[in-house]
Amino acid sequence: MAAQLTILRQGEQLTFDSMIRSHLAQANRYIAEMRADIARERVIIEHALDSGYPSVVAESMLHALEGALRIFEKHRELILDQLIRPSA
Repeated sequence: MAAQLTILRQGEQLTFDSMIRSHLAQANRYIAEMRADIARERVIIEHALDSGYPSVVAESMLHALEGALRIFEKHRELILDQLIRPSA
């Protein structure tokens, strides 16, 4: 029988599995928030273009948000790999 790793976080004992699941939930929240931010930024760009205003700052923000989204999606994949990895 493999020993269960226990982690102490803010006075609370967590198993490794519960910590990984907590990280997964947090990554999923960040991804959902980032997708909403990306949708809002696209609306801002559309309004700027329709109004004849420059959209360079909004487009730069959109690219930054899309890059961050890709990073969080890769991070979520790493977390999922940890969950399905067989215990040693």
